[in-house]
Amino acid sequence: MKWTATPLWLWTLLGIAGFGLGLALHLFWHPLRRHLSEGLDALRHRRILLGWAGLGAIATTLWPRPDEVTSQIELPASWMQLLSWENGPLILLQRSAAEATLPLHQVNPPWPLALLIPAALILTLVTLLRRPYATGLKRRLCAADCWLFVGLCLSSCLWLGLEIHRPLGPEWLLAARDALRLAFEALWTAGFQVWAARLLILWRRPETETSDGEAARAWRDLQGRWRQIIALTAFNAAWMSLRLWIHLERLPWVELIILEMLLVFSPLPLFIALNSAETAFRTSGGQTLSLLGRALPSLLGLLVTAIALMALLLQTQVSLRPMLVAAGLPPTAAALPFAFMLAIARNWLFLAAGLTFMAHLPGAPTTD
Repeated sequence: MKWTATPLWLWTLLGIAGFGLGLALHLFWHPLRRHLSEGLDALRHRRILLGWAGLGAIATTLWPRPDEVTSQIELPASWMQLLSWENGPLILLQRSAAEATLPLHQVNPPWPLALLIPAALILTLVTLLRRPYATGLKRRLCAADCWLFVGLCLSSCLWLGLEIHRPLGPEWLLAARDALRLAFEALWTAGFQVWAARLLILWRRPETETSDGEAARAWRDLQGRWRQIIALTAFNAAWMSLRLWIHLERLPWVELIILEMLLVFSPLPLFIALNSAETAFRTSGGQTLSLLGRALPSLLGLLVTAIALMALLLQTQVSLRPMLVAAGLPPTAAALPFAFMLAIARNWLFLAAGLTFMAHLPGAPTTD
C-alpha cells in the first residue's frame, strides 16, 4: 500500500504517536528533566494556576479578541502534508518557536480576562491606602501616587465601558479604545506573570506561616510591587505592539525579533517577584541580564523542549479539529480541548523556566 493511499485518520494517529514517543524519550533523557518534573509538580499542587488556565482557555474560545493577533504562518493541514510539503517541517518549526517563547512573558492570553483590570486596580488602591505595610511597602502612598492610581482606575473603567458598549463612533474614539485595550492587556499580562512567579517562589521557598493562603499572599505581594508592574507593563506593551504591527503588515519572518526580545528578558518577571517591593525596576533589569549569561545554555535546552512540545500540540490541533467538526461536533466544542491543552503546556513551561532560572541564582544549591 502506498503512503499516499493511507487514510487520513491513520496518518494522524501515526503522526501523533510517533511525535509523542519521540518527545517522551527526549524528556526522559533531558538534562533539565528535574526542573521539568518539578514544574509539573508545582502546577499539580497549585491548582489555582490550572483554574486560571482553564478559565482563560474557555473565555478566549467563547469570546475571541476582536482583532485577534494570530501567526501569519499557515501550518500543514495534516501530518501527511507536513511530510509532503517542501518546507513543511520548517514552517512548523518557525510557528512552534514563536509559541514556545510566548509563555516566558505571557503565560495565558490576556483577552478577555483583562476586563477584570478595573476591579483589580480598585482593590489594589484600597489595600495600599489601608494596609500598605502588609504588601511589603515601607511607606504610605504619596499624593502623586494616589492620583496616578485614581487615573488608572478611571481609565480602566472608561475602557471597560467602551469594550462593552462597542461604539461605532469617530475613528479617534476607536483608536483610543484600541490603545487602552493594548495598555491594559499589557498590565494584566505583567501582573499575572509576577503573581504566578510569586506563587512558584512561595512553593519552592516556603516562608513563615501566615493565616492567608499562598494565592492570597502572592496577590498581596503583587500589590506592593505596583511600581515594577507598571514598568513591566511598558515593556510588554512594546513587544505586544510590535507583534500587532507584524500581524497587520503580514511580516511573519520578523517574528524572530520578538523571539529574541522575549528570550533576552525572560527572567525579568521572576526577578520582580524575587526582589522586595521597594526594589527599583532597573535593578531587576540588571539582574536579568546578569543571570541570562549564566542560564543561557539551560534556557536554550529548555527552549528545544518547548518547541517540540508546541509542535506536537499545534500540529495535532490542526489535524484533529477538522475531523471532530466533520464528525458533528460544534466548532467551539472542538476547539476547547486543544485550547485547554495549550494553556496547561504554557503554564508548565513557564514554571519549568522559573525553576531553571532559580537554580542559577547565586547561592542556589547544585543539582544533579
